Amino acid sequence: MLFSRSLRALAAPVLRRLRRAHPELLALHIGDPGAGAASLQAGFAAGVRIGGHKVFYPDQIDHNGLANPQKARAIAKRVSGSSARYTLLSAEQLGTSSPATLSQLLARIPAASAPLAARTRLICYIQPHAARLASAYTEQVVQGRFDDTLEAYFTQVDPKPQLDYLPRLRAWQAEFGAAFRLRPFLPTELKNGSIIDDFSQTAFGKTPDGRGSLPTIESDLCLEDLMRLKVLHAHQAGRPKPLRKALGVAFTHQIALLPPPPSRTPLRLSRSLAEAVRDRYHGDAAALDAQFFKGRPLMQAALQQAIDEAPAEPLSTDPRDHFDATELRSLALLSEMVASLLDTKAPNWPRRLRQPTLPGAPKSADKGTPRKPGPKAAPTAGDRRKPSKGRPQQEPKAKSPKGAQGERAQKKRAPGKPGKPGKPGKPGKPGKPGKQPRKTGPNKAR
Repeated sequence: MLFSRSLRALAAPVLRRLRRAHPELLALHIGDPGAGAASLQAGFAAGVRIGGHKVFYPDQIDHNGLANPQKARAIAKRVSGSSARYTLLSAEQLGTSSPATLSQLLARIPAASAPLAARTRLICYIQPHAARLASAYTEQVVQGRFDDTLEAYFTQVDPKPQLDYLPRLRAWQAEFGAAFRLRPFLPTELKNGSIIDDFSQTAFGKTPDGRGSLPTIESDLCLEDLMRLKVLHAHQAGRPKPLRKALGVAFTHQIALLPPPPSRTPLRLSRSLAEAVRDRYHGDAAALDAQFFKGRPLMQAALQQAIDEAPAEPLSTDPRDHFDATELRSLALLSEMVASLLDTKAPNWPRRLRQPTLPGAPKSADKGTPRKPGPKAAPTAGDRRKPSKGRPQQEPKAKSPKGAQGERAQKKRAPGKPGKPGKPGKPGKPGKPGKQPRKTGPNKAR
């Protein structure tokens, strides 16, 4: 229901824009997760031109926020204000929702406008079953939701329809017909071996104008980086799920900014697990090849290839089997430092960590902790401490120029009050000295 309401909130201004601007093509990237989505989003956020026209891509790294009504309205506002010839929205989570809802919204375009199939493309990329299993496992570890082995994860996925592609994709094709395009996420099938080139050709019929500077992101973490992230999550036990997810995603973004390591171990299924995956999904793979890939055995061959390339024994997913004691200590130290930073109440960490950091992504200011105008920043959460007993509070609250502070300090001087008279036969006690002004750095009372 929430996603349906969000799509309705997005629909009205988007459809008004379509009626007014008549763009040549509107492309909706609807998935799947792990099938090149990160590279696609980073590339179009950096700016892609096709035939001299820049593809309009709202200034977020992705549009999965369509599930949030407030974010959906913000995206719709930007789309409705654009008159670009090409428009792209990328929400890889959209492919798992109901296609009927989106179909009903797009069908509201008046019949006088250009045919839907001629102006709109829904593009979906899928990984072969074995690769998708490894990618889904990585996604769960990144978000801090799973900490066991790949084999244990398959026992959870096996009875569910999570990797049964055909029913879901057949529903999308039934709703959108020729407007729906399914592409295999295989290096040998991508145009020029690039997800950006392949998507541009599929959605807009043309490749980008010079793509040498466009960023490319690894779809999955290597096994070593995944184990580093497991150490980090182990030190964040008890934190809210949104924060753990945002932390894991931020980790993957930072990894993308670093040069590739000299060697990396891809996460692969063991031979026994790959054979179990083939037996479980062979029927689904054959049906996909027949219906969507013109009978070419792409998905079936990928199942066999996973077996041929699989190691005989399962790869360990325990960090202690990948790092020595010195590196484990360093990872634990850094993880504890991250934990101490997350313990501060400012800024809004989930929002801050979700800010795009990939190459070409636009920068946005953190609105989690508003600051007062002026040359000095507002004090952080760590500075707002209550004074201990015996420690006077700092006064006055209103600050003034240093020279004026010194003059007021002189005016506040007062002679000591006389003491009470002493008992008969004893001299009176001397009066207590007047309250001295507080020392204020260089403006000390003289």
